[in-house]
Amino acid sequence: METYINVEEDLKGYFVLDQDGTIKEFKHRPPTKILLFPYNTKMEPNLGKVLKQDLKNFDGYVGKCYRMVLQKDFSNELKSAKNYGEHLKQTVLENIVAQTKTEPLLEDKLRAIVDSLYFDELNLVKYGPQAQRYLNWATPNNTLDKTAAFIKDVFIDEELEKLFAAHDIHEEHMLNQLVNSSLPALKDYDYTLSSYHVLDQDVVRLFKRDMLYLASNKKSFLNDVEKLFKFYYFFYVSRAVFRLNDFFSPKDHPLYFTLEEETFSESRRAYDAGWRQLESRIGNLFSHAIGLDLLNHLNLPGSNKTYDYMALKQHYEGLDDSAKEILILAVKGISEVYQRYVPDVEGDWQDFDDQFVSSLNKRKITDAFEVAVYKLWFMIEYQFEHSGRRKPKGNYANWFVFFCRENFLKNRGRNGFSLSLNHSMLLFLTKLCIGNHHKIRLKDLWLEYKARGISFDDASQQAIISLFEKINLLEKKSDSGDAQYVKAIL
Repeated sequence: METYINVEEDLKGYFVLDQDGTIKEFKHRPPTKILLFPYNTKMEPNLGKVLKQDLKNFDGYVGKCYRMVLQKDFSNELKSAKNYGEHLKQTVLENIVAQTKTEPLLEDKLRAIVDSLYFDELNLVKYGPQAQRYLNWATPNNTLDKTAAFIKDVFIDEELEKLFAAHDIHEEHMLNQLVNSSLPALKDYDYTLSSYHVLDQDVVRLFKRDMLYLASNKKSFLNDVEKLFKFYYFFYVSRAVFRLNDFFSPKDHPLYFTLEEETFSESRRAYDAGWRQLESRIGNLFSHAIGLDLLNHLNLPGSNKTYDYMALKQHYEGLDDSAKEILILAVKGISEVYQRYVPDVEGDWQDFDDQFVSSLNKRKITDAFEVAVYKLWFMIEYQFEHSGRRKPKGNYANWFVFFCRENFLKNRGRNGFSLSLNHSMLLFLTKLCIGNHHKIRLKDLWLEYKARGISFDDASQQAIISLFEKINLLEKKSDSGDAQYVKAIL
C-alpha cells in the first residue's frame, strides 16, 4: 500500500535520540522543507532595543539587497572595521585627496566640502545609485541579513534585478563621479540564498508594478525605494498572517489605518479592525512555520515544490478515495508522534481534546482532511501555550511586531496601539496609487489604497482630505465625491 511518510525516519531531524538510537523527545527545529519567514526565536525586548534603528530605517535592507543583486560584498577590511561608517568616511576622504591635485592648504577645505555634501555625520548620503551599495546596518545581525535575503527572494525577479543594475550605471556630475571612484572596492561574492515559499503572489505582482513605476524616475527611485521596501514588507507579511490563520477558507481582512495626528477612541473602526485584528494572529506564526514544515515532509509530488494549506487541499481533492484516506492517516501519524514525544506539556495533554473540539466547532471545520491538518497545527500551538516554550514562540513573532511598532503603529495610551501612517508614508503611497496619471478621482484613490491593504474609516478619510487641501493636492469641481480629484505628486 502507498505510504506518504515513514514518521520516525523522515522526521529524524526533529528528534533527540538516546544513545541506543531510540527516540527520546521531539525538538522544534528551524524549518527545512518549506521556508515562510526569515525569523528565529531570539528577538527578545532587549534585542529589539539594540536593533531599533535598523528596524525603523530600511536603508540597511536596501543596501544588502543591492549587493545581493549585483553579487557583491564589502571587502574584508571594511567588514572587520570597528566602526563601519567612520572607516568608510575616512577611506573616501583620503582617496579623494589622493586623486586630486590640490594645494596643501586647500586639502582640508576639499575634505570639508565632501564631508558636508556626502556624509550625515558618519552616514553616507544617498547621493546616487552607487551609494546604495554601501548602505549598511547600524548594528549588524544575521537575521537582518536573512530578512533582506527574504525580501530579495520574494520580490526581486530577473527583470527587477536588471533594473537595479541599469540604475547603477548612468551619467552623474563630476563631484559624484569623484566620490564614486573614491568608494572602497567591493569584492565579488556568490550568494547562496534560501528559496522562500511565496504565500501571496498578488502582493508580489503589485510590488513589481509599483517598483517599475518608481524606477521610471531616477530621483524618485533613489529617494523612495527604502519606503517601497518597508511598506511592501509590511503588506506581504500582514497578508501572510491572515492567509495562514484562515487555513483552507481565505477571507477578506481589511486593515484600517489612521493618520498619526488623529484622535482615537474605541468607537473607531480602526480600533477593532486595525492593529488588534492583526496582532491577535501574529503570535502563532511559529506554529504555522513548524506545522507546514512537518506536512511538507509528506511524500507529495514535485520534488522542488512546497505546499501551503491551500496547495495541500488542492492536492488532496485530486486524489481518489483510497489515496485520500492514506493521506489523512499520514497526517494523523505525524500528530500522534508529535504528541507522544513532545515533553513538558502541562497536565500531559489532558485538556487538549476539549480545547481542540471547541476551536474546531468555532471554525466550523468538518472535512476529514482539514480536521487532520488543523489538529496538527492546534497541537503545536497548544504545547507552546502549555509549556515552558511560550517565550520562544513570542520571540519568533517579535521580529515582525517590533518592526511594526517602529514604522506603522501609534501608541494611543489606554486605547493601545493603532495602525497609523505619517504624512511622508501617506504621500508616498498616494504617489504610487496615482502612478502615471495626472490626477485620480478621490473615490478611486480609496480603492487604490485598499488594493495595497490600507483602509480608512470616514474620520480618517476626512483627515486625509483636509491634508490634501492644505498642500493643494485636491481639485474640486463640486462637493460631490465623484467630482473631486487628487493631483499627481511631483
